[in-house]
This record gives sequence, structure tokens and C-alpha cells, in this order.
Amino acid sequence: MGNMTFGHKLRQLKIQKGLTQQQLAEKLSYKTNSYISDVEGGHFIPSKEKLKKKIALRLGRSEAGIRNLRYRKGLVRKAKDEVRALFKRRDELRSEVEALNKQQEALTQDLNKLKMEGDKLESVINADKILLRNRLAQALNKPKNAETRPFHFK
Repeated sequence: MGNMTFGHKLRQLKIQKGLTQQQLAEKLSYKTNSYISDVEGGHFIPSKEKLKKKIALRLGRSEAGIRNLRYRKGLVRKAKDEVRALFKRRDELRSEVEALNKQQEALTQDLNKLKMEGDKLESVINADKILLRNRLAQALNKPKNAETRPFHFK
């Protein structure tokens, strides 16, 4: 009902007042209900403000009330536009969060690889320390008159 025509508004007001098309036609000084039917059906749109004012007053609405309805309709339209913009921004933020989650996942994988490489290097360093300690112990335990060979590191 976002695009409500004058005919729809008239029908709504008529129903709220509990009137038939014939009863409304009589209140507006028409002999038959065909004019009301044409307006409600959208086949005819009253072009004069006087007629709109006449209908509004007969149905208990003032001109200020009609302007107020238009103003509120504008506010509703504006609120709908703002809600649409918020939903659009929400979707954009969701996309950004998805991209950030993928980046975080890639960084976590890289960090895990670096940790594994660090663990491997630590194992190699520990093995080299053990090897060096053993060679040093061997060198210190050799008799003094034994042939000495140059000490080589691997």
C-alpha cells in the first residue's frame, strides 16, 4: 500500500465511516454511485481541490488532516529509504567481514607454517649442540700425544 491512489484513500475512508458507495454519493449530492465507483477504481481522478476538500469534509477529515496524511506518508517513504540504505550497508559490512575472515584464516595458516619451521630449526640447533658437545668432549678426552686432526663443523 506504499503507492495508494486517491481512489484507494477514498475507499478506505468510506469503509472506516461504514458507508456504501450509494450513501457516500448521496452525502456528496450525486444521484448515483457510479461517480464514486469510478473514483475508487482509479478510472477518474478528481482534478479540483474543492472536490477533494468536499469529500474529505463529508468523511470527517479536514484539509489539515489530509496534509498531515501526506506529510506522514512522506515520512514513511523517507524511513523506508533509510531502512533500505541500512540493509545495503549491512550487506556491504558482511562482505567486508567475510574478506577479513579469509585474510585472518590465511594469516593463521602462515603463522602455523612459521611455527613449524621454527620448531624444525630449533630441533636442528639442538641436534647441532649435542653434536658439538660430543665432539668437544671427545677432543678434551684425547691423550696429549695422539695425532690431532683439524676440527670441522658440519
